[in-house]
Amino acid sequence: MAEAKRALLSLRDIAKIYVLTGQGQKEFRELKENLVELLKNLRKLAIVSLPDEKVYATFNDIIVRVKRLDLPMKVNKDGKEKELNPEKSFIQIHKMVYELAGELDKIAEELQEPTPVTPVEKEFYEKLRHQFEELRRLEEQVQRLMLKLTDKGENMEKTGIKV
Repeated sequence: MAEAKRALLSLRDIAKIYVLTGQGQKEFRELKENLVELLKNLRKLAIVSLPDEKVYATFNDIIVRVKRLDLPMKVNKDGKEKELNPEKSFIQIHKMVYELAGELDKIAEELQEPTPVTPVEKEFYEKLRHQFEELRRLEEQVQRLMLKLTDKGENMEKTGIKV
């Protein structure tokens, strides 16, 4: 997912170069094609790890929206397709890139926690979660004890008692 986000940001950067120099259209299209392929592969992996129609639909939406990115951007106005100037194209691309990156982040969050498939896996993940919570509580207790010991040690040193 991080690679897809980097590619999106690179598309935005190329669009910025296009605004400044008028060049970069070929690179933009090549990167866009590579990004679409990457997203298709990520979609396959995501569906295997989280078989949810919502995830599949979101990936499809992202892929379609990436395919629509172009230099210069085109918009339909009054039934006619109109090319935007470089600055407006960049603004449009900039806005779309951050929307798409946000959607990729949402999918990544959903994929972080494994989805149990069988009752045995569900029980295993519950036990694992419980163990991590217990470990966190133990770490907090150790930190509190360490603070108490350092406070006592400092107080004893101040009064002249050897530790």
